[in-house]
Amino acid sequence: MIGRTLNQYLIKEKLGQGGMGEVYLAEDSRLKREVALKVLPESMAADPDRRARLEREAQAVAALSHPNIVTIYSVEDAEDLVFITMERVHGQPLTAIIHEGGLSLEKFFDIAIPLADAVAAAHERGITHRDLKPDNVMVDEAGRLKVLDFGLAKVTDESSESRDTADATHLPTATVTAEGQILGTVHYMSPEQAEGKRVDTRSDVFSLGIVLYEMATGQRPFRGETPISTISAILKDTPSSVTELKPQIPRHLDRIIRRCLQKDSDRRYQSAKELRNELEELKTETDTPTGVAGQAAPEPPTAAAQGSPRRTWLWFGAALVVTLLGLAAWFSLQPGTDGPIDSLAVLPFENGSDDPNLEYLSDGLTDSLINSFAELRSIRIVHRSRVFQYKGQASSPEEVGRELGVRAVLTGQVTLRGDSLVVRAQLVDVERGSHLWGARYTREPGDLLAVETEIASEIADRLRLELTGAEGQRLTRRRTESVDAYDLYLKGLYNWNKVNYAGMNEAITYFERAIEADPEYALPHLGLANVRGTMGYMGLAPPRVIWPVVKANAERALALDDRLAGAHAVLGLAVLFYDWDWPAAKRSLDQAITLDPDDAPTHHWYAHYWWARGDMEKVAEYSRRAVELAPLDMLLRGHQNYFLFLTGRHDQLVEGCLQAAEVDSTHYLVATCRGHARLLEGRLPEAIAEFEVAAERSGGSSLSVMDLGAAYALAGRKEDAAGAIADLNERADRQGYSVSGKVARILTVLGETEQAFEWLERAYVERDPMVLFLPTPYFDGLRADPRFEDLVRRVNLPE
Repeated sequence: MIGRTLNQYLIKEKLGQGGMGEVYLAEDSRLKREVALKVLPESMAADPDRRARLEREAQAVAALSHPNIVTIYSVEDAEDLVFITMERVHGQPLTAIIHEGGLSLEKFFDIAIPLADAVAAAHERGITHRDLKPDNVMVDEAGRLKVLDFGLAKVTDESSESRDTADATHLPTATVTAEGQILGTVHYMSPEQAEGKRVDTRSDVFSLGIVLYEMATGQRPFRGETPISTISAILKDTPSSVTELKPQIPRHLDRIIRRCLQKDSDRRYQSAKELRNELEELKTETDTPTGVAGQAAPEPPTAAAQGSPRRTWLWFGAALVVTLLGLAAWFSLQPGTDGPIDSLAVLPFENGSDDPNLEYLSDGLTDSLINSFAELRSIRIVHRSRVFQYKGQASSPEEVGRELGVRAVLTGQVTLRGDSLVVRAQLVDVERGSHLWGARYTREPGDLLAVETEIASEIADRLRLELTGAEGQRLTRRRTESVDAYDLYLKGLYNWNKVNYAGMNEAITYFERAIEADPEYALPHLGLANVRGTMGYMGLAPPRVIWPVVKANAERALALDDRLAGAHAVLGLAVLFYDWDWPAAKRSLDQAITLDPDDAPTHHWYAHYWWARGDMEKVAEYSRRAVELAPLDMLLRGHQNYFLFLTGRHDQLVEGCLQAAEVDSTHYLVATCRGHARLLEGRLPEAIAEFEVAAERSGGSSLSVMDLGAAYALAGRKEDAAGAIADLNERADRQGYSVSGKVARILTVLGETEQAFEWLERAYVERDPMVLFLPTPYFDGLRADPRFEDLVRRVNLPE
């Protein structure tokens, strides 16, 4: 071919050869410039369909306008030959630049980012390269690179996806081979390409990961003695991490490369653009130009300095001081120097998006991280109810960490704009006030689930948590592979945490949709159990209807994941309130506390258990612990004060009222607490005034109406007490839940014994939670009647 002319192109020398043809340097006699000609195999020229497809794909590549992609000029034919004309690229292939120890970190980023950017540009035009390797990347003397050889590129469109699958997964070769052999670029194939499956842009991401691995370490991740053994390694082996080979490589770069090399294409970066963004962010966060292959050496002393022994020692001493200072700084950032970091608070991530409706993403990521670490025994995690009190506050992580009594604090921000999701995270050592770790993740909008896993894994590494194998798997596992299910679950969680009737109904809708998207996803089942359990406890649904559903939801969640502490807790609640099976309820609550000893709601439910069992010391212990764990939760404080009232602990009740008022002086439970304190003091008119305030502020909650009605009855205001009963019944008719026990409470104070027992029988049939109050002073007026003892026996309560 040398010296031959094809159309206006004079072939001057051969540049290379591959499975898709031979490449020549030629001179364009018309435009007086050098070009590269890729002469294609005869099979392409002879097959009209293949040639038409080649021209269409070449046109697509030619339309690319990117500084790091070789320019294709035309597809032409001459003398029964088909060839592509393209830009003549000067320089040397990336293969020649990668030395044995890999590239310096600065050089790595200088090549990796524009390389990923070039591939991303092709992907955005629907073009998959399918032959990415160092030989196809040219780097000139100025460090500029060009991606070559789109001869195997595939354009994604309906026709090319449906026709000729074999061609779409052709095994490329870097050299001329004997028939049946596959050499060279076998090392850069994706698993799906090696198996002959249909490929897409994520195959290029895998190949990019191999190239990045080689650039960073100087070694290929998958090696074999033969092409077949290399393919086997690609399909089965997990390569050594780049940090094992080169410990000075940033950990986050190791995670980026590992993600590219996931066997399952769904677990890789879903686009080269996403990979490019991650590399850019890491480059920005890298503080030192230290080489990947080794630390950058200090400049040697000048000849003049070498001539003076004193100067030589001064230079050496300065270098030693710098080295020691560097080591001291490094050790100061390592956890465990002053004792292990054994406690963590995850503060609410900020919503950095312009749309406040996207707050469910930031709150959801916070909740997910808290739940992930709550399953570990090696670290104490502060629960949601405590950390969310700092939401929107300007306190520093160190201040918050000291208030919460933890060693480390994680903060962050989630921003979603268009097709870009950016998550920033920062880990701070509270004791030293030092920055332990920080990262920025740029992903596609649906990839928050992967970010959660990466952050959890990185924190575990940074804190040097001693995890069992099972704990490590739980921490990094994905509870679902469905992006839709995860997103819907986060929306459900966000609405449930509003703790209002409308929010709970919205939460149920989202949790049910999440289960439709992934029936095996345990957390939405737990979400449904929690929401419905809360509705049952608050009397917002008929007990006989809601509690069996709560049990079914909790049992399904546990069938999918038996280590969900919350599912054991809500199951115990359902058994407690519906089945009155005290041993079973205790087993479930014990298991919940074993799995998560710092969960405030579980201690709250356990207080109810001991209340029903008549052990008021245990009630005080567990209700106090619940408030300690969630000091801003007014519901928990309100019930702790209820328990103090029922046991006649006046001084503690007054103190409880003051503490509740410090949290929220306008809350109806503060007025309720004051009303009960006035009752213990015998100041009935003042108690009634407080209960009236509570009923008004609560919007007429059934408990507030019951307290007010009982106070009216105690004051002999029978008409007002009857009005309270009518109010309760009207609400029950309208909303469909049971108020029988509350009506019985008012009738007991009124001395209407027969009616009180009638309503208690209704409560028994309806599974009204108020039957658990039978051991309390609420029903002292009925205690001497044999019917009371019979009712206590049927509910399995202690006599």
